[in-house]
Amino acid sequence: MEIAKDIPELYPELIEQGGLANALQATLRKIGSSLSVSELDKSSNFIVYARVELGERFSQIYIGTKTRMFSFDFCSNSEPKLFSI
Repeated sequence: MEIAKDIPELYPELIEQGGLANALQATLRKIGSSLSVSELDKSSNFIVYARVELGERFSQIYIGTKTRMFSFDFCSNSEPKLFSI
């Protein structure tokens, strides 16, 4: 899968850190969190998706491809709550 042409311009820090999952994991480590970040297969979508999970709770994070935007959801016991910033 080809990465959208606008992503390097919109998210240079994610390119620098090797993708959204790496950047998010580094941020979590910086604040002392023990949470782990997972991602889709790097060969297909490494820059645009990450997931943080603990027990029955998880959050999925996506980035916009035409506009700088982070979308995320929080799920607890299979009840999603959606947000975009």
